[in-house]
Amino acid sequence: MLFRVLRNPHEYGSPDALRLISELFAESPVSAERDQSSPMAVDVNEHNDHYELVAELPGVTKEDLRISIEQRTITIKGERKSAVNGASAKLIHSEIPTGVFARSFVVPKDVDSGKLEARLSDGILRLTMPKSEHSLPREITIQ
Repeated sequence: MLFRVLRNPHEYGSPDALRLISELFAESPVSAERDQSSPMAVDVNEHNDHYELVAELPGVTKEDLRISIEQRTITIKGERKSAVNGASAKLIHSEIPTGVFARSFVVPKDVDSGKLEARLSDGILRLTMPKSEHSLPREITIQ
C-alpha cells in the first residue's frame, strides 16, 4: 500500500476498529474516505523520484493553512472563511463549505520527510514528497 488517507476522527466521529483494520490491508494504492461536504478533494500522484499530493482548496489562503508531519502521518489543517462581507449581508442560500477542516495521510516509508515542499497557488495546494535517495533505483558499478 503506497498511501493511506485517514479520516479526521474529531470532524466525523470516531472510526470503528474493524473498518480501520480493513483499510490498513486494503489493496488499493490509496485508501481514501471523504465526507462529500469536506472542502478538500485530493489526488495523489507517484513520479519516479517523488510523490505529489494535489488538494483543491479554493478560498483558503496560506495564512489559514497548516501542514505538519509526525512520523509518517501528514496532516493538513485549515479554515475556509465565509466570502460574505459586512454585517448588513443576509445569507439566503449556501453551498460553499466554510469552517475548520483537517485531513491526514499516511505516507509511504520511502518518503524523505525532511525534504517536503508545499505550494499554494490559485486554490490548489501541491505537496511534493521526495523519495529517499536509498529507495530510488540506481545502477551499481562493478569493480
